[in-house]
Amino acid sequence: MLRNMGRAALSVYSAIEHTHGADAFVGALDEVLGKDASRIKRGEHSFSDPAQLEERLREADFDVVEVHTVVQTIVFPSVLDYVRFQLLATPMTILLKDRTESERQAIISSVSAGTASRSTPKMLGDGKFTFPQQAYVALAQKLR
Repeated sequence: MLRNMGRAALSVYSAIEHTHGADAFVGALDEVLGKDASRIKRGEHSFSDPAQLEERLREADFDVVEVHTVVQTIVFPSVLDYVRFQLLATPMTILLKDRTESERQAIISSVSAGTASRSTPKMLGDGKFTFPQQAYVALAQKLR
């Protein structure tokens, strides 16, 4: 619980369609592992509009709420590195949990290829995987 006059700051991802690298990844993931394989990743991008975040904070009794849209450039050494990170270092590891090492590598390779095929030439420039990622950053305060 937040104290009177307390402040909170948080950042949440916008709709996945506003982050083209993640959107390419989830399309490839669903293609390789089946419908809804991307549910966890899509869940990270549940706010389609900054007003939704503001509304939730006001419902939580914050009196002053500011929400800003922020865009940061994400750069991975390659699409393969991005896919490995997503599937081996996030909650999505559950998707590979009961797979053999060779099955894991084949899935990672297939998802990487699918992600690359859904990406623009600009995203794949210099052999890297680069894309803008949009988020909403909120500052909220209780005045009582």
